[in-house]
Amino acid sequence: MPQSRRQQRIITRYLRTGDHDEVGDSVWPGETILEKMAAADAALRAALISEVKRRENNVRLPPVPAPDVLVRMTRSRVEPMVRGLFPKKEQDVVLGLLEKSVVFLTPGNIEQVSKTKGFSTARGPSPTCTSPASEAAVTRGAVAPS
Repeated sequence: MPQSRRQQRIITRYLRTGDHDEVGDSVWPGETILEKMAAADAALRAALISEVKRRENNVRLPPVPAPDVLVRMTRSRVEPMVRGLFPKKEQDVVLGLLEKSVVFLTPGNIEQVSKTKGFSTARGPSPTCTSPASEAAVTRGAVAPS
């Protein structure tokens, strides 16, 4: 189905900023709000995947860190926040969960990762999730909840 100009503007804004209004954008097909939200989500995911694949030929991506390096890197980034927000008895459990909850998005895995439970086309509440449509996500790899 061809996209309207309004849908194209919403997709362009999303790819530029990562922002979109999943409830307020009634330009998507569907009879119910849930159908409209599903159509918006599908269009934004498809646009993101397409844009990542388009850009993959224009950049040289750094290697994805080895799993043990990724765990240490994640822990070093989230540890100060966890130590400040959680009671001492919960900190190690929370750190253990967070250090294993980061996935680097690459052109090779974005389709698979975007279909997993927990991946969102919106800016997520996860402290380890950056805007999925940001330049970093496309050119250097970004983190998303696993």
